[in-house]
Amino acid sequence: MHSAVSVLDRLLENLDHMLKSGEANAKDRNIEPDVFLTARLAPDMYHLRKQVQVITSLVKNCPHRVAGTEPPVFEETEQTFSDLYSTIARAREELAGFSADDLNGKENHAFSVKLGPMDVE
Repeated sequence: MHSAVSVLDRLLENLDHMLKSGEANAKDRNIEPDVFLTARLAPDMYHLRKQVQVITSLVKNCPHRVAGTEPPVFEETEQTFSDLYSTIARAREELAGFSADDLNGKENHAFSVKLGPMDVE
């Protein structure tokens, strides 16, 4: 089970890399970073900034749900690429705090996740 945490960490590492590529692209093309951070691929999608906030929240919460502990709440106040990098780093630090002993043997632990007004088990 603990190896699943390393997969989540890798996801955040890749996200950090993609954001840095996007930031470099904006800089190379003289595009204001906020143009990228507020971009949407489709009208019904969250903008990039919110997508990163959702991903980091879901990832940092995963091992807490399995371990049966309360995840920390990250305030979603990020406005810049730098802010998002900091949030990703905080989520990675949170993941690093879990050991194999925290998660192994809990494969059958039931938990629910709040998705909007619904609790999903």
